[in-house]
Amino acid sequence: MIGALSHALTGLKSAASAFTKAAETIARAPVSRSENTPETPQAGPLTGTQPLSRPPEDTLLTGTLDLLQAEHAYKANAKVFAAVSETERDVIDILS
Repeated sequence: MIGALSHALTGLKSAASAFTKAAETIARAPVSRSENTPETPQAGPLTGTQPLSRPPEDTLLTGTLDLLQAEHAYKANAKVFAAVSETERDVIDILS
């Protein structure tokens, strides 16, 4: 059970690190809107399809998605840690 706690703790640390990195990405995300930009964008005619491409690394979107992923990873590892701790308590209660 110590191995499971160790893995859960490693996962918690990794998720916390990913959360920090995602927060830094959000903080560095460029602001693309200028003072002269109208509130509603003007849509031009569609001339054809364009392939989807991956957004640049430091964008608000990628930072937000990474932040949510890190949050879910942290919560999952915290649940594993809590479940293993509870199981250990139950085993100790049974043995005593």
